[in-house]
Amino acid sequence: MVPFFVARAGQDEIATMNDSIDRFVAPALAANAPLTCMNHASGEHGFDNQNDDDRSREIVTTALAFLRANLGV
Repeated sequence: MVPFFVARAGQDEIATMNDSIDRFVAPALAANAPLTCMNHASGEHGFDNQNDDDRSREIVTTALAFLRANLGV
């Protein structure tokens, strides 16, 4: 199974966005999928360029490390 990275914005204003993420994450965990999921509890949709804070930077840094590790870069 391919590894998954999911970043979630706790304050996402797009209707059903977090619901769809939650519906994906629960069965992925139940299937013991290789999943990295990070939540920015106070983040808005697009927090990577909307919220200039430590949590946003942490999630972006982790996402880049995930890509490097899993794409063999």
